[in-house]
Amino acid sequence: MGSKDDTAVESLRLKTPSTLMDSLIIRRRSFDDAQSRFKCRKVLGIGGKEPSKVLQVLGRHESYLLVIPRGYETWQTVIGSTLFLFGVVWLVFPGVWLSLVGSQTDPVIGNMSCRIIAGALFGIVAITWYTEPSSMQSLRNILMLQYIYNGVATFSMTWAFMTNKSKILLCLAIIHGFLTIGSVFYYFAFREMNKPTPDKPYSKSMDDKNHID
Repeated sequence: MGSKDDTAVESLRLKTPSTLMDSLIIRRRSFDDAQSRFKCRKVLGIGGKEPSKVLQVLGRHESYLLVIPRGYETWQTVIGSTLFLFGVVWLVFPGVWLSLVGSQTDPVIGNMSCRIIAGALFGIVAITWYTEPSSMQSLRNILMLQYIYNGVATFSMTWAFMTNKSKILLCLAIIHGFLTIGSVFYYFAFREMNKPTPDKPYSKSMDDKNHID
């Protein structure tokens, strides 16, 4: 009788999976699910540096990790600080600015114009400093905003200098011209360094640890 009970208990023990086996099975299923999600992300091009074949077929070639030209952060600090300084001067001391350039306009109209320009400069500075470089389009828009303003300012101040012959206007025209050239340079540098190549895959960096192979 005892031997039959022992045999039944042994048989029941063999048929019932242990806690260790259950844990291994659960881990294996979790690993398989993770592998499936990883393969799906790779096919769709999510999380990788190169655009996937699916995104190329759909017509989207923008890389998820942008290639930023050297010195771009420094340049944004320089141009943002310069425009911020001009904005403070034109907002707080518009009368001093008008007297320096020899303006003969009505002081009320001149002060109002300077303060409106200062508000526009503060807006450009805020967009420059607080826009996250998350996509190529956002960076191009920032640089386009910068070189359009500085280009127009350079042309206007140069034209005024030809009439007024003020050295202050000449210095400001040179400064804005320098800012225009820098913004245009980085605009085209971004376009060249992040140019989509649907026919050829992007070159993989040897030290790229975030790329999905």
